[in-house]
Amino acid sequence: LSPNLLVIKDGAGRFHRSSDAGTSWQDGSSGANDLAALTNIWFFNSREGIALDFDDVIKRTNDGGKTWVKQHLSVSPAGGYRWQFLDNGTGWMITSSATIYRSTDMGKTWVAPDEKIGTTLHNPKDFYFIDENSGWAITGYSYLQEGSIFRSVDGGVSWQAVPNTAITGLTA
Repeated sequence: LSPNLLVIKDGAGRFHRSSDAGTSWQDGSSGANDLAALTNIWFFNSREGIALDFDDVIKRTNDGGKTWVKQHLSVSPAGGYRWQFLDNGTGWMITSSATIYRSTDMGKTWVAPDEKIGTTLHNPKDFYFIDENSGWAITGYSYLQEGSIFRSVDGGVSWQAVPNTAITGLTA
């Protein structure tokens, strides 16, 4: 995202755009699109962005957020609630179904990790990647596993628990 273009959503669900690094703001909520339903927004540059809405529909813009259109996907990562992209367009999204999906084309297509490779993450809560391969995730405690910090060195295809980071359930 350009340091001059800013897009925010206020508590009433209205969007506001600034194209001059926050010196002035315009209401970006007018128009035919229901922008109030957008929840998770990421801009790749000053014009192209991606967002989720409350119905788990991915929407895209190519005009700096003035208009948004539904993106049709062959595989839809339902329940996405956080994503991160690198400058090259590689990105990850965590879903409410506890899966971290990966995209290599600015979110135009998404792939789930192969559960046959490495450790399957149960109940991931958050993640962060520093490059295309190196990332960390934290899982919450569940009946399937202790919570822990996991590391990936292959872009999220597989995950390994970081030793001595177990998070156990509460005891009385």
